[in-house]
Amino acid sequence: MKCCSTKSGQYIAGLTATPDRQDGHQKIMFMVAGPIRHKVKVEQGSKFQQTVFVNQHYDQPPVELRQSDERPHIASVYRWLATNEERNAAIAEDVVTAVERGRHPLLLTERREHAEALAQLLASRELRVLVLRGAMRATERKSANEQLASAQVVVATGKYVGEGFG
Repeated sequence: MKCCSTKSGQYIAGLTATPDRQDGHQKIMFMVAGPIRHKVKVEQGSKFQQTVFVNQHYDQPPVELRQSDERPHIASVYRWLATNEERNAAIAEDVVTAVERGRHPLLLTERREHAEALAQLLASRELRVLVLRGAMRATERKSANEQLASAQVVVATGKYVGEGFG
């Protein structure tokens, strides 16, 4: 939005895949660019193909998340997921398998600490890992961009990658 405040023009056009944003910035978009004028509908027979592989791992959450009169707070669930060593080891094993098959996995997480923990786990398996997270300094971002081509695995936070990516 900084570009909109530094230039003056008669019209502003905005394009987005995610008008309803998790971060609540949709009000700002609509204030600057106005209402949605057109939506593009994706055809069923489009050329894009996506394959999803589901590996189910059953691991009971701790008692405090399961046996409560109230639903657990989402931050507690995220904390449990991020610190679950068995789950992280399974993720690392899946990533190693993908790299051995010539793929370049992207791991997305909501927590910076989880991104760092996964990166350390994967680096201990001798993989070239790049971490992209929110609040990176300009020098860190520049360095990350230079390392991107040689990275075997990218671990990123949703805040860094952006709304609508997943």
